[in-house]
Amino acid sequence: MFKSILYILILTIIITLVQGQALQVGNYQRFQEGSCPTLSGTFIVSQDSFGYQMVNSKGMNVIANITVDPTDSSLVGVGYLYNVNPPYQFTGLTSVKGIAYNQYMLTTTYYQASGFSGATYYFQFSSC
Repeated sequence: MFKSILYILILTIIITLVQGQALQVGNYQRFQEGSCPTLSGTFIVSQDSFGYQMVNSKGMNVIANITVDPTDSSLVGVGYLYNVNPPYQFTGLTSVKGIAYNQYMLTTTYYQASGFSGATYYFQFSSC
């Protein structure tokens, strides 16, 4: 009886640790989709009471309110859109969905919005 309770307790702790954090907080490298994915910058993921946030190296929001569903690793968030030419002004918001493959890799798909055709990006953790 005691062994069974001990095994259940250990299993519960392991499951809690594995599901504890969906994304690693730190720096990620972003790659654009294509036949040969190209590096397109470094981004910082942080966590607050609204979920995870991602900003670029200039401190501009990229994706906000990222939540990860622990049952299937799907993620949703709000994507920020900017002009691609200086002065990089904010132009709008779009929905973002994706998959967190593990704590260190994720794929995001930005949906179409006014003046934006949509895009898919791949992120890989690079450092704390």
